[in-house]
Amino acid sequence: MSRVLELIQQQEQRLNVQERQLHEQQQQLSEQRSLIERQRRELEGMSSVSDADLGEIRGAGAVRGGLAYQELAADEPIRINRAPTRTLVQADSGGGAPPEATPAPAPQGPVGEAPPESPQTSTVDALPEGQNALLGAGRLVIEPSFEFSRSSGNRLVFRGVEIVTGIQIGLIEASDTARNTLSSSVALRYALTDRLEVEARIPYVYRDDRVTTLAQNSTTTTQTYNLSGSDIGDVELSARYQLTQGRNGAPIFVAGARVKTTTGVGPFDVERDAQGVATELATGSGFWSVQGSLSMLYPTDPAVIFANVSYMYNAPDTINRTYGAVTVGEVDPGDSIGFGFGFGFA
Repeated sequence: MSRVLELIQQQEQRLNVQERQLHEQQQQLSEQRSLIERQRRELEGMSSVSDADLGEIRGAGAVRGGLAYQELAADEPIRINRAPTRTLVQADSGGGAPPEATPAPAPQGPVGEAPPESPQTSTVDALPEGQNALLGAGRLVIEPSFEFSRSSGNRLVFRGVEIVTGIQIGLIEASDTARNTLSSSVALRYALTDRLEVEARIPYVYRDDRVTTLAQNSTTTTQTYNLSGSDIGDVELSARYQLTQGRNGAPIFVAGARVKTTTGVGPFDVERDAQGVATELATGSGFWSVQGSLSMLYPTDPAVIFANVSYMYNAPDTINRTYGAVTVGEVDPGDSIGFGFGFGFA
């Protein structure tokens, strides 16, 4: 899960970079529009001559298509002389020659430079395609943990007959319990490949229980037991394999397997007195266990939905021990099924 949150943070950084790039592209487009508008105004000025300029040209004698026209007397024959084509600038600088003007040639091709094509903005998913929910090849993670729990309970048991309300004949038993458990562990995770990782978890457990019992018959008897135990817990070995990579909006599936050993002190391994009552507390279950699980991660903006299902098989064991007047043979702790789901926000 920490890896998925890290990937979400990285994706948010990518989105911020793309947002800055889009802002820069918008500024460039605005500058290109201004350049195109300026070039358009320049073209309009080149292709048109003002009325004042035309009037000045007519007063001096205009030239059209390379033919020069002059005023003639009524009895003078008409002569047409082809004059060299000159621009307005040449006409003004030619001394006594009549002014001449020619229209500006029309542009034969596009004027200026075409604006570059804006790059198409790519869409970004909540998490990148082909992400890994595991560590990544070659990475080693050490995860220490610390847990403390406290529980208490009261129980009252009456064994007898109630004649009328408030009048009872029999035995009354009451008990008050307080349990403290302190557990610290170190987990080592190593990724063999991008899709396969292994893990080992080594716990250490300390337990302390206080039990007070009260039995009342003809007399009242109160007893208090203080029990404790500390030792290594049950070492766990596990492996996880990522089945899919979540491409095209599909969820990510991760299969897992876990084996729990019996390195801790089991409930049938603790010290007992002559009556078979335990004098210390267990730090392990005392049974081998194998668990298979399947987890699902579905990244969606802005949350990540996850779910998992598991099945644990606890192997039975033959004890064949006598505690006080009781003989314990084969013990089957039973199996268990687990299911969970939830979601997390980035």
